[in-house]
Amino acid sequence: MIQGRIFISYRRDDSAGYARLIYDRLNARFPKRVFMDVTGIEAGADFVEAIEQAVGSCVALVSLIGQQWLATGGRRRLDDPADFVRLEIAAALKRNIRVIPVLLRGATMPAAEELPPDLASLTRRQAIEFSDADFDHDIERLIRALEWELGEIEPRQTEAPARRYWLLAVGVVVIFAIIGLSVWRGNRGVGPPGALTTQSPSPQTTPASEMESAINELGGALQGGIKNLPGTAAGPQTQSTPGAGDRQFKFDPVGRWLITTQGTVSASMLVNLKAGGAYEILNASGAFSGFDRSGTWSFNQEDRRLVLLPTGGTFAFAARITEKQGEGFYASDPTYAGVTYLFKRQ
Repeated sequence: MIQGRIFISYRRDDSAGYARLIYDRLNARFPKRVFMDVTGIEAGADFVEAIEQAVGSCVALVSLIGQQWLATGGRRRLDDPADFVRLEIAAALKRNIRVIPVLLRGATMPAAEELPPDLASLTRRQAIEFSDADFDHDIERLIRALEWELGEIEPRQTEAPARRYWLLAVGVVVIFAIIGLSVWRGNRGVGPPGALTTQSPSPQTTPASEMESAINELGGALQGGIKNLPGTAAGPQTQSTPGAGDRQFKFDPVGRWLITTQGTVSASMLVNLKAGGAYEILNASGAFSGFDRSGTWSFNQEDRRLVLLPTGGTFAFAARITEKQGEGFYASDPTYAGVTYLFKRQ
């Protein structure tokens, strides 16, 4: 497991209160690995040098952006080359460190032309919006993004490989048992040397054919068993799972869908995917309640990935359709392991 550090970048007069709340929650999840200037820099230390060292040693930087982050009183603080916030973010972007913008209390992401050249790429980083009314949900989204970056998300299928090997070992034993049974049955019809036999086995009942048939049946049983182990695709064996050359089902996104989550996140939304490529969220709850109610959607037929791009451009929804379930479809989240979506046409 990667023991990475997290750096929180913020302005005291713009987001100090939020910074303390976020620091406390992140420190509880990642103890002694969250760096913030008021707690991480010793008295008398060179602030700029300490900031550069801290940013250089972290794997993720959380940039808190409030309404006065860009400028206050008509003065653009980011234009100052010695501005600490500018130094922090520029150092992270230069080192290809994951930067997660967090927009506080209605703040919006500045345009690229509003930022100095060394911060322009910040606008291409997907932001997370925080609100007072839904802080707990928003901080969980941030924690999940950091867990993913730190490599600390434990997918539910981690126990499956060991069980697969166990099942494979059982299968090998059964195959050898079938071979032994086939040899015994074959020898039973052959008398001692010189004895006459009354009938010979037909091609349909030869030991080799029986063994091949049994092995094929066993292979099908093993495949079905592995498919339904805990942590693998859920549902009965009659479900079809997409793969190379799979043509058993097609997913047509156009129409109204009720999308619900299963796993670590609880949410649902009723969305209308229009034929022209636009979407409209008719109802949403839980983690989906913060999504923009309108935007555009796209669907990649190759990997069955559906993406909803909101009008505001702050948070996109992505899901990969993985299998059919009755009249609905299961989908996985390419960002968050452990989250499964169920699509049901309305």
